[in-house]
Amino acid sequence: MKNILFLFSLSIFFFSCSNKFSVEGNIESMPEQKFILEELAMDENVLVDSGKTDAKGNFEISGTNQEEKLYRIKFEQGKSVLLALNNGDKAVVDGKWNSIEDYTVTGSKSSVALKGFLNNLKQNITDINTLQFILDSLKGKPEKDSMFKAAETDLRNINTDFMTYIKKFADTTQSVATALFAVNMINPTYEKPYVTT
Repeated sequence: MKNILFLFSLSIFFFSCSNKFSVEGNIESMPEQKFILEELAMDENVLVDSGKTDAKGNFEISGTNQEEKLYRIKFEQGKSVLLALNNGDKAVVDGKWNSIEDYTVTGSKSSVALKGFLNNLKQNITDINTLQFILDSLKGKPEKDSMFKAAETDLRNINTDFMTYIKKFADTTQSVATALFAVNMINPTYEKPYVTT
């Protein structure tokens, strides 16, 4: 009987260890502060754990899950890091406090894929904002009509290319959580054939 209890306890221990993930980080010049790890769920974000960074910008946190999910490490002073974590991941986050959006991550394939998607999203938003600024500055200037039309065409092309990128990314990434995050960027009104397939 003791052997059965021992084996049962051992199997529970190994099962719980296999569902664990961890995150270690170092954010250069980050002030010491509290932070939370939250799961980004469809209905409501779920608090997983909390902690405090040290004076050198180091932090550690861990959690358990049954499947890959999206998480946000939200720092008390308003900045955050997005991760897609699966059981067994040992993610390492590095960055600088003044440009935390440029963080790097290793030890989690899904988080690396998510970060690549976020980098492309950031670049696309920058390009759209630049072209929108150009369009706004050319409005009401008939002598600049050809430039206005060229900028409108460029803006349409950027949007079309980015929608194509999102669809390709969502269809090819091995990270289900990251694919769902990407697909949420698609406007179902304009992309109904893709969304319904």
